[in-house]
Amino acid sequence: MAGSMPQADRALLYADALSVSYRWLISGEGPKQAVNVSLDQDQWTLLPRYDLDAFRGRDASGRIEFPPVLEMVPVRRADLARLSLTRSEQWLVEMPTGVLPSVASPGELVICEDRGIAFRDRRIVILSIGDDPTIVRRVVRAADGTTQLLADDPAVPAIHADRLAEGFNRFGDILGAIRVTRIDT
Repeated sequence: MAGSMPQADRALLYADALSVSYRWLISGEGPKQAVNVSLDQDQWTLLPRYDLDAFRGRDASGRIEFPPVLEMVPVRRADLARLSLTRSEQWLVEMPTGVLPSVASPGELVICEDRGIAFRDRRIVILSIGDDPTIVRRVVRAADGTTQLLADDPAVPAIHADRLAEGFNRFGDILGAIRVTRIDT
């Protein structure tokens, strides 16, 4: 009502109190009727999942302009506690490419957060450069002091971050992956 997005754990409380679905409460989309999901709030939190292709970039103050929430996904707090988190909010997107199979396969959900504009050594970043909508690379400081964005495969050309001009947009850092394993029954 104040015009701002509530934190995921608050959205859970609001949706429960109003008996509406989390997705409908956050975005006004999807079914309004709540699905009866009982989550222990001490053990679980809800993270918003976004469509990476719908990200609009950053506003004039440098903050990410988020697209509408596709759904709220329950994530164990213990799993989040193992990640190197900052005070910014975390969110989920589908891994867009297969250039970093050591991180996640295309389509798997990855946990992201906004770490600002600066590239930090060993971080895994999602960005767009010019017409390339989504690029995922590992940040590495080279011996000559330059910053390079590398794929797992050395045959994929490095991107020299120090040479990037205004034509790039950094969406955030990938902190972890949610792997889904098929169970044969």
